[in-house]
Amino acid sequence: VWWVLLTMQTHGNDFRPESWLGSIIGGAWAVFGTFIFWGAIIGSITYYFMQRREHTRREIVKTIKHSLDDLEDLSLEELELLKESTDNVITRQIQQVKTRATGGGR
Repeated sequence: VWWVLLTMQTHGNDFRPESWLGSIIGGAWAVFGTFIFWGAIIGSITYYFMQRREHTRREIVKTIKHSLDDLEDLSLEELELLKESTDNVITRQIQQVKTRATGGGR
């Protein structure tokens, strides 16, 4: 962490390696540390938003399942909304499966 913070500073300092090997190791460590630092931050943010998205998806499926259990008690508007929601979820899932089958556009 010290090397990362030192590398990200915009001003110089008096801390320098004493040998050329120390310079190479210190430089490599500074680059590696910076990647690890920013990688951890980006990974944490990505994980947070993916968890929220997955939670939302599970809630939609749970609501659809609940509505299907009570299908006979639903009004016309509720049935139409259920049909539209179910169609959207299934269409999105079909697109994801097709993308995975074709290699994700790689």
